[in-house]
Amino acid sequence: MNRSILFGIVVCAGPVGQAYGQGLGWTIRAGGAFPGGTDVRNTFQNTGLLVGVGVDFPIDTAPFQLHPSVDIDFYRLEGNGNHVDSYSACFDVRMRLTSGGSFQPYIGAGAGVFHRMLTTGDNTAGGIEPNARINETSPGGKLIAGIMFDSRFSIEADYRMMTEGIGGANTNSLTVSLGYRF
Repeated sequence: MNRSILFGIVVCAGPVGQAYGQGLGWTIRAGGAFPGGTDVRNTFQNTGLLVGVGVDFPIDTAPFQLHPSVDIDFYRLEGNGNHVDSYSACFDVRMRLTSGGSFQPYIGAGAGVFHRMLTTGDNTAGGIEPNARINETSPGGKLIAGIMFDSRFSIEADYRMMTEGIGGANTNSLTVSLGYRF
């Protein structure tokens, strides 16, 4: 397994399943990342690995329950001798749409910093630079939707938007993950 993937699994993090219980909580998650740009899908592959950890601070405010969190994510897309690694640190806020019950849908948004590392060979598509090795950091945001089950397990999707691409690649992405809250 590639060292950067192992690093991502051990160190990095993510949002899902933000505490619909009381007090400080930790969430771990794993899932897939799906590139938003056709050029990225053609150059790399259609899906990638996503891993994460987050710390959340639930706030019970009637009539809504807000769940701010600090999340760190890692995902990797690779294929055709190319790869892009994305690390992010974001402040996210989720809002539960129902009160009580074991099935709790939520929506949210986040903002943070995204660092991407792009490495390409000769086989690229669209406007992506061939034979490139580029590191870039930029601000970005997320739109979040998910479902919490029994205050521990979650399924979450988010759309990540970076303010700029890297090496001609649109690195916006959709991620889907399963989470567990401690």
